[in-house]
Amino acid sequence: ELFSTSDISLAASLIYHKFSCEIDPTNSYRATFLFKDSTELQEVVSQFWDDSLKVSPKAFSNNLRELKVRIREGRN
Repeated sequence: ELFSTSDISLAASLIYHKFSCEIDPTNSYRATFLFKDSTELQEVVSQFWDDSLKVSPKAFSNNLRELKVRIREGRN
């Protein structure tokens, strides 16, 4: 089962918490980030949305930058 989101900030936060990300190559209109779904991932997603998730600002920024590069270059 996969969890998908088009929210790049959520994707960067999930990557920070060590969840592996792929970018859906079938959607050329909008980047969709795919993660293997799990209870742990859902906990992090809930923390993200209720604003209680802790991340390093520098690492988050680096993850965001890397995702933008991957989108521009069409990399998974």
